[in-house]
Amino acid sequence: PGNADSHEGYTTFVAAGMDGGALLVDDRLLRRVFDLLDADHDGAISARDLERGLELTPAAAKFALREAIAEAYENTPNAPGKADSYMGAPRALGYFDFACLIQ
Repeated sequence: PGNADSHEGYTTFVAAGMDGGALLVDDRLLRRVFDLLDADHDGAISARDLERGLELTPAAAKFALREAIAEAYENTPNAPGKADSYMGAPRALGYFDFACLIQ
């Protein structure tokens, strides 16, 4: 993962590895995936977590996180704290935003 293809890491993971319909049915599965990606178990998925869990380069992990956060906010127009978090460039994706992103 040292090339431009690694920037597709997050999108590829979600598209290839997850079936959104299954996640809607089983919240336990969604939580388990979140917990697996939250490598340091601090309750949020950071770029460093993506580096570890998906073996991405630091640049690819940051790109993937920014992409995920932007998409999560597109999917949750009235999310609490949306404007503040998005404008402040969050450094991690919490469970609520992750769940909105996947569903």
